Amino acid sequence: MKYCYKCLEVWKEPIEPGSRKTCTGCQSDLHVCQNCLFYNPSKSNQCEVNDIEAIVDKQKANYCEEFRFVDKPFPTKTNKEKIPSAPDAFDKLFKKNK
Repeated sequence: MKYCYKCLEVWKEPIEPGSRKTCTGCQSDLHVCQNCLFYNPSKSNQCEVNDIEAIVDKQKANYCEEFRFVDKPFPTKTNKEKIPSAPDAFDKLFKKNK
């Protein structure tokens, strides 16, 4: 499912959003790195595409020709519950179980 990274509004159009298209739910830009299939925060340029010009603000509209609106499962409460909070993960790693 394709949706806005910021407000989770579903993208219902059959084509990719253009560089000036905004979300109908929150008015955020849609043609942004955080909505892109190639966005990867663990990479140095935060992009899976090699030799691409760095984009500083990953939440602002850009003209990247490699942009592909990511199609991923819609987040649900159960998906969020699977990810432990930072303090819980810390406790699990470094504290004794009581």
